[in-house]
Amino acid sequence: MLKFRHLRLFLYELSSIIVPIGTWGDNLRGNIMRPLFKKCGHTLRIKKGVYFLHPENVSIGDLVYISNYCSFGAGEIEVGSQVLFGPGVSLMATNHTIKNSSYRFGKTTNKKIKIGHGSWIGTNACLLAGVTIGECALVAAGAVVTKNVDNFVVVGGVPAKYIKKADMFSVE
Repeated sequence: MLKFRHLRLFLYELSSIIVPIGTWGDNLRGNIMRPLFKKCGHTLRIKKGVYFLHPENVSIGDLVYISNYCSFGAGEIEVGSQVLFGPGVSLMATNHTIKNSSYRFGKTTNKKIKIGHGSWIGTNACLLAGVTIGECALVAAGAVVTKNVDNFVVVGGVPAKYIKKADMFSVE
């Protein structure tokens, strides 16, 4: 099984370099990664340059779109269905502890990150260990989320704070 995992990761890295941009390539990258996740729904689209440190700790729902250069760190991460990630999003489900007056050699602790159905995580947002993003929530570009986010709200800033209720009615 270990060799299979390494082969899949190699194929994924290779696809990130040589597979063209577009729906076909995005779907191919999603299909290559699918067996490595803890759980994965249908129609996963992954753009180029996305990094998964421990894909076996990641659960992904249906119809998820992950844009360029997102980073999924160690620890458990649960992504609901119809979630959209902008470019450069970071999800860090671990923290370091202090040992001998230094974080460098302290143990790491894991705290699950959970993202609810239909949410949008904006460009370069950072979600830290232990946060839950509610359903249909919008995390603004560049936000650093250190606390839970309610359903149907917009948050932004460093650290992320409530901005307004999300518009629940689409204009199409």
